[in-house]
Amino acid sequence: MSTQRKTSSAGRKKKAVWKTAAYIILLIQIILSVVALVQVLASKMIPTTYVLLLVVVLWVMLFLAFTLMVLVRRRKGQPKKALYLKRGLGTSLSIFTIIICWMVTYYLGTLNTTIDNITVEKTVVTDTIAVYVRADDAAASIKDTADYSFGMASGFDYENSMQTIATIEKEVGHDISVTEFEDVFSTVDALLGGQVDAMLLNYSYEEIISDMEGYETFTQQTRVIYEHSIETVIEAPIVEDEVDEDFDITEDTFAIYLSGSDTRSTKLSTSRSDVNIVAFVNPSQHQVLLVNTPRDYYVPISISKSGECDKLTHCGIYGVDCSMDTLENLYSTDIKYYMQINFEGFMTFVDAIGGITIESEKSFTTLHYDVHIKEGKNELDGMGTLGYIRERYAFADGDNARGRNTMKVVAAIIDKCSSGTTILSKYGDIMKSLEGMFVTNMSSDDISTLVRMQLSDMSGWDIKQYAVTGTGDSRTTYSVPNTRAYVMVPDQSSVDKAVELINKIEAGELITDEDLQ
Repeated sequence: MSTQRKTSSAGRKKKAVWKTAAYIILLIQIILSVVALVQVLASKMIPTTYVLLLVVVLWVMLFLAFTLMVLVRRRKGQPKKALYLKRGLGTSLSIFTIIICWMVTYYLGTLNTTIDNITVEKTVVTDTIAVYVRADDAAASIKDTADYSFGMASGFDYENSMQTIATIEKEVGHDISVTEFEDVFSTVDALLGGQVDAMLLNYSYEEIISDMEGYETFTQQTRVIYEHSIETVIEAPIVEDEVDEDFDITEDTFAIYLSGSDTRSTKLSTSRSDVNIVAFVNPSQHQVLLVNTPRDYYVPISISKSGECDKLTHCGIYGVDCSMDTLENLYSTDIKYYMQINFEGFMTFVDAIGGITIESEKSFTTLHYDVHIKEGKNELDGMGTLGYIRERYAFADGDNARGRNTMKVVAAIIDKCSSGTTILSKYGDIMKSLEGMFVTNMSSDDISTLVRMQLSDMSGWDIKQYAVTGTGDSRTTYSVPNTRAYVMVPDQSSVDKAVELINKIEAGELITDEDLQ
């Protein structure tokens, strides 16, 4: 009798322990299910149909887990093994749901954070002020320049240069001698001519100098011995004069300026814009028109009051809004959004999505990164893709060919990301690739709405491409008025054709292959 009581008591204790454990597991499942659902709703990306399906699935999983773990009883004469099997199945369902809910919460949370970080109100742009000395100078570090005379351009990046001077003075322990010159090239001439021993210059201007006639060997004649990075927080997107309350990003055609920043660091920096593509998106027809403008296009720069011309790539130094305004004036259109990515970010992103497939019109070996491209289909990683779009010397029409190749790459990326399971399977790598190297003035709501639209219909996009052309020449520019540089003078007929195509897609009409000929 005593043994039976002990057995019965032990059985009740086991049931109590199991019931407690079951309720704890189920409570965790309920909490994480609610958290995951809240995160899904907060993201605003998941279509309503999918949200309702998720609610149903979570409810069914909870019901099954609760039934199998708590409500099921052992029938008379039934072996305990059957009961344990049902409880084990219920526990497995509950734990599986917990894991899935945790993953949904984590990944959507990461996605929301990334979107917040790539919108301009949270973007940090870096300017690097470098100290240059002559190539044969003995100085090895900034401390070796304590008694040097420094030159700087008073008309360009004055504030950042003064911050750098203050930092240098702290490092050397006393005030330094600084001579101000009217412009960058006067400063360069002073350094190379021995009037000053060192020069302060925003690093983004280095390649502009090397592009100018008579200064092609600038980087061989000088070397950098010190760099000072200054971070600027862009607090708000470009504000439009009027807000169109009737605009629907899923129905109305809009334009996005795609800018490739000429930097190779893991952060966005002030620099030239080497890629200048405007994507006109017709969401209702699922069509995109890509219009490429060569980097050396000689166009009236928007910040010039007298309509002076400059190379389009130089606009990037004055800010992405300068590039957008200049392109708006060229094509008589409005550009609502921009997306900017640097070279390092571009390579990382292409690697993150698993590479892309490109159809090349000829075989060649790229000047950058020594990548061999064969005629026909090529499977390219990030470095190969960047080498491909930067190549111009392998083609008779140089920059025009580079523009065509760049649009091929953009089309391949859109195709890769909008089809299959690329985004889901490469999610973590894609999110990491965007941090600090990609920026847009699209709001998180805009991005979420577009993602929700794509998830709703999973339709592919019809991508059309057009590139304006021109002829090479040597002219002075707004940025460097006293020195001639290579530019591409626009072929007005190609610009007129681009405007015609833009007007058609903005009117909601489909662009055909015949339109592009």
